This record gives sequence, structure tokens and C-alpha cells, in this order.
Amino acid sequence: MSFDGSFQTAPGFAGPLYAQVAAMLRGKIASQEWNSAAPLPNEVVLARTIGVSIGTMRKALEILEAERLIERRQGRGTFVVEASEETELARFSKLTVCGAKVRARALSRTVSTDVADNSEYRKLGLARGDRVIRIETVWGGDGGYASIETIAVPEDRFEGLNEGTLPEGQLLFPLYRQRYQVVVAWVDERVSCTAATSDQSARLRVEPGTPLLMIERLARERSGTPVEFSQRAVALGGAVYTVTMM
Repeated sequence: MSFDGSFQTAPGFAGPLYAQVAAMLRGKIASQEWNSAAPLPNEVVLARTIGVSIGTMRKALEILEAERLIERRQGRGTFVVEASEETELARFSKLTVCGAKVRARALSRTVSTDVADNSEYRKLGLARGDRVIRIETVWGGDGGYASIETIAVPEDRFEGLNEGTLPEGQLLFPLYRQRYQVVVAWVDERVSCTAATSDQSARLRVEPGTPLLMIERLARERSGTPVEFSQRAVALGGAVYTVTMM
């Protein structure tokens, strides 16, 4: 596992030093320079190599651990958590059937580019006239689950994203990380209910007027920068939307 010891502040990054170090380390993970095959150097070695204090390095690593990019294994060291469908469903999916995350397959999918509409440009922090890549998928899954999902991402950040590059999984977050070095740290979801229109009922194979769960999701990087805006019309079937509050 290689490590370039020269530390340089990212252009335009005005955050505290530990956040800058975290961003540098995050880039190494996203670019797969670091992977799960071997433990990371310990924090003393990392701090010395980069030229920061152990306290600064410790805070940077705590950020990555909170983002579930790394994990500490007792007696073995600190390892990268590989981005996969499994890890991202565990982090970001609230839909379950019999206690297990809903598994779905794409029944149809289209990818297009267009000028961002009013919702997309506001949610993604774009300027009027900016373009988005729009991905619409009809999903079918466990327990009679079905959904129509529309995802929008900024075209200038995800150049080359097209139908041929999309993974089979339900979340694109692993692709963002592996191909574009964009790490989704958290998401906001807004949930409401509606009745299926005639078009939705035909595509979801439910009766017109069937109750649908409407889920609006905005995915962000740790800095707060929006990454993805999606809207889903969901026929739950036997699935439930579960939220844990503490």
C-alpha cells in the first residue's frame, strides 16, 4: 500500500486542517489507492508522513470512521470498508421485507441528459441552464415491492455516466465513489403518500388509486455539497419503511 507523504491543501478548501486531511485520505480511498486488502498505516506513521499532529490525524480518521469508509478491527488495525451494494443498502435503505433490506431488479431503465428542471436545480444547487443526467428506472422486488425512480445528478460532475456504465444494484453510491471519487456521507429523505395515477398503476402493475409512498432523497457529501436528487413512487407490497429513533 503506497502513500505519498506530501500534504497540500486542496485549492479553495477553507475548512479546518483535520477536515483537509480527511479529504486527502478520502481521495486515496475513493481512487482505490487504499483498499481492504491490507491495514492502513497507524495514525502515528500517517501523521509523521503527512506532517500533521497526531491529534489532527486522529480527528481526520474519526471523520472517515463516522462515514463508514474505514473500520477498526481489534488487534488487526484499521481497514478500508469497500463500497458495495451490501454496505450502501445497510447505510441508506429504510425499506425492508421480513426484517431484511428490500432487494429489487431493474425492469426497465432509461438515461438522458437535459436542462435541470426547477426541483433539480434547487435541490442540487445548480444554476439556471445547467444540465443533469437523468436516470429513470422501474424496479420490481421482494414481497411485491415495485417503484418508479428518477435520479438526477449534475452532468459536469459525472461525465461519461450512461446506461452502459450503470451497475445492476439499486444504489449508485458505490459507482460514484469508485469511478468519480465522490463519497456520499449522508442523505435526507422526505416521505409522503399519494394515490397511483393511471400511468403509475400501469407501470407498477397495481390498481389505479393504490396508495403509494413518495420518497424524495437528497444525497450529500460530508461538506454538504449535493450529489444526487431522486424521487420514487413506491408500491410497498409486503415491504415496510423503518426508522429507528434514539
